[in-house]
Amino acid sequence: MDSTPDPSTWQRVELHHIPDDVIIYILDFLESTTLAAMTLVNRYLQQLATPALYRNITIPKKTVGVGGKRRSAALLLRTLSRSPELAVLVRHLENAPPFISSPLLRSIWFEPTSSSNSPTGYAEQSAYTSEEFNRISIDVMKSCVNLRSLVVLGNAFSLDIVDPCQWLGFLLHSSIKLKKLKALVYMAGGSVRRVWNGFVASVLDVQLSLESLELSFDNRNPVFEKERMDKWAPKLRILSVSPAAGLKALLCKKRSIETVVICSIPARDISHLCAKELKNADTVKEIVYRGPMKDELVNFAELFGAMPTSLRIFRGEMSLRFSTEDFFLQELLAAFALTPCLTEFDIKDSSRSMMGFFHVGEADIFHTDLESYEDAYMGDRATWLAQYSEICPDLQAFTFPDGRRWDRINGQWISRACSGKSTVGQY
Repeated sequence: MDSTPDPSTWQRVELHHIPDDVIIYILDFLESTTLAAMTLVNRYLQQLATPALYRNITIPKKTVGVGGKRRSAALLLRTLSRSPELAVLVRHLENAPPFISSPLLRSIWFEPTSSSNSPTGYAEQSAYTSEEFNRISIDVMKSCVNLRSLVVLGNAFSLDIVDPCQWLGFLLHSSIKLKKLKALVYMAGGSVRRVWNGFVASVLDVQLSLESLELSFDNRNPVFEKERMDKWAPKLRILSVSPAAGLKALLCKKRSIETVVICSIPARDISHLCAKELKNADTVKEIVYRGPMKDELVNFAELFGAMPTSLRIFRGEMSLRFSTEDFFLQELLAAFALTPCLTEFDIKDSSRSMMGFFHVGEADIFHTDLESYEDAYMGDRATWLAQYSEICPDLQAFTFPDGRRWDRINGQWISRACSGKSTVGQY
């Protein structure tokens, strides 16, 4: 007897019978394009989907037409200016450009739309000046009083891009209380770098609620005093700054930073330029190190010599070329001796993900079958982990470059294989 249920017997559930909170929960999982389509179904869904649509806004990195994502950002500004009730819904804005030109704003502002042929509350197009467009864009963004996360990505090729009168100038107003700021802006030339430093400094003067900060902050041409930096981001918990000079500038002050993300800074620069500041940052519990894309021989003993002794978690991603014995039996032992409080170690080989092999044993780089080669080291790994545990008594988790994680449970190291089976390492 066929027990398959017959869909024709199912009771149909009308949309209005589903509780609003259930629909809102489902809407949070939808992409912005789907949410936009949902707002066009009917007024009921429009009312429920609109907050989710504007809560998390991501400007596409690749857009069709002149202006690319700057045009998309200008369209967003126009929408928020004409519907101020939407601005208060925005909590996260991703991939925002650092600069939107006044001519582009002018062309977007006066494009006819289905609902309006001209912006309300402002003078005619001929009366607009660049300064007025900048003021309008800042006023629009100032109305996003619930904005908590901002990601700015782009290039800066002229001083106008980082002019505080540009649209990012809204960050200089205390009505905006960001918790997360990520500003990765490529600066072409020393003059642009100086202006950008000054703008960043002014933003950090105001945004005292920041808990997570990631930015390009070149301190080679400082435009501020050390006493000024003392007051920045008192609530900061996660810090990611490059290059090394910028990392040093923000680490040298007493902040309760718990996580430091180091991106594209060579290990030798860390040990030579900011080892003292990083070593003295005794509140730091986690380091995430993403090495440069180019191949660089990382000396882990030297790198860990710059780490705070209070470090508990290290996660690394870099190109690895080493011999097994030198790395696992010598270099890591020396590194762990410098961080005795370590509880978790996770390392990934970036070249493995790109090329499909793990650089263990120089003679076998191009000829080794990864799985069979590394399975032969299961017993060795348990022995290595036993030695690490003697140096770091609190070490509980270790992930090898092949992605295999070992957990220490009741004194035994257990491998979590990719198949889901567990292997107990004896030592």
